[in-house]
Amino acid sequence: MMNKQVGTNAARAARQFMERHHEGQFASDALDFIIDAAISDELPQAQMGTDILFGQVIEPLSDAFLTQDRLTLHKVVAHLISRIRILPKAKQLHERLDQWGLSDEAALLKRMERISSPKQFDAQSIGKVKKIFVLSRVTLGADVLLNSPVIEKMRKRFPGVEIVLLCNQKNGLLLKGNQPEVRVHHLQYGRRDVLLDRFLKWLHVIHALESETCDLGQDEDYIIVNTDSRLLQSGLLPLLSPAIEDRRYFFWEPSVHRETWEGTSQAEDLVQWLQATFGTESEAEKIYPTINFLTEDDVFANKVYERLNSAGKAFVVSMSLGVGGNQEKRVRYRSEIVSRFEKSIVQKLLSDGVILILDRGYGKEEFDQADALMRTVRDMGIETAEVTEKSPELIGVRRSEAKSRDVRLLVYQGGVSRFAALINLSNLYIGYDSLGQHVAGALGRDVIAIFAGYHSDLFPERWKPLGNGTIRLVKAQSGPFSLERQDELAAEVFELYKSMRNK
Repeated sequence: MMNKQVGTNAARAARQFMERHHEGQFASDALDFIIDAAISDELPQAQMGTDILFGQVIEPLSDAFLTQDRLTLHKVVAHLISRIRILPKAKQLHERLDQWGLSDEAALLKRMERISSPKQFDAQSIGKVKKIFVLSRVTLGADVLLNSPVIEKMRKRFPGVEIVLLCNQKNGLLLKGNQPEVRVHHLQYGRRDVLLDRFLKWLHVIHALESETCDLGQDEDYIIVNTDSRLLQSGLLPLLSPAIEDRRYFFWEPSVHRETWEGTSQAEDLVQWLQATFGTESEAEKIYPTINFLTEDDVFANKVYERLNSAGKAFVVSMSLGVGGNQEKRVRYRSEIVSRFEKSIVQKLLSDGVILILDRGYGKEEFDQADALMRTVRDMGIETAEVTEKSPELIGVRRSEAKSRDVRLLVYQGGVSRFAALINLSNLYIGYDSLGQHVAGALGRDVIAIFAGYHSDLFPERWKPLGNGTIRLVKAQSGPFSLERQDELAAEVFELYKSMRNK
């Protein structure tokens, strides 16, 4: 009961902080109340406080994408650091910051202002660079959208130079692929960790960098590219001493001024920043997000398609209704396993003759969602099957006399790299704002991306996929969604599908 009351009070403090932020004030008293909960020695209370701090303060400020919100975010994180560094467990964090002259919030914010200022890489130093470090955005969709263009740019601008990804194993697999010049240095950032543990992960990043650079010769150099990684807490935590930071560290600032914003996405702005910062080889050079799945994943996908679409004439739609655990991103009324909107889209597509490949997703909620959709499709008299990453053989065909070519809904269960290979062979991808849309965009597929549960009108445009296919957005705004509204949105998705199929 005590933890529940603390959570209620912390949530109230978060609302107060955001209300006063919108009035132009920085409510440090409300912020401190949440921090007190987040650094509690009682784990349930610390987890609750951390979730409220990130979910109701830090992420909304970040997802607003406006400069004034970003400046408040910097002040929040600087204040967090000042509270954390005095804790006994944070002694090493405090000592490292002191060593680099970052003794208080003002120094942290002054450095943030400096690293956010535009600068250019000295082209005469290209031959000296032996390693390039790219810091993970942690979530796989963000890494695909924002760090795969960085890798592509670095490969073109610094041919033959080793690119080291500081990321977890899953993200590294999809970003590296078969590229020999790209290597993964595994780092784990716990998105469910409590506040102190998240910030202490910074020390692991420093140690990784020091181990990677200790063997470089005196005339050899390295650079770091940071696309606003969570590993460094919105850029407030440094990796280098001030003496060498300006030469080696390149930070991309994702915010925009509303008055001058021209509707560009994050990825479009990032590509412009990469070209301005590192130069271009030619005026025709274009940089897009890329996916580099392994050859065996491509072989797997082709075998699945041979069994599913042997005549090669069907229109194939790949789909994911996963939302990365954030159920507010779904179009539904309350807590239905499958919403009327989701069911309607599947029914409309299959009634129009498509073959649909649906990702089962992750966790019980998404598994139950996929199973319920399979039952709906079977009730339509349409054959379904499943396939796992272990084998391209279709399993679970219901009728003994049915052939694989009769299957019109295939549910895939497994890792993201093989689902990416399946997306690559489809004609169109449809899904909520999550990993799948960015994978599809990076593969050049046509995409219908459904955005729901956002609180900033800039959010869909800023997070939309980038690729050389046709990208269309459905902006559903926030729920709960009435049945009538769900029907309207399903009709909008279907109309977009028809126009993209007919093109």
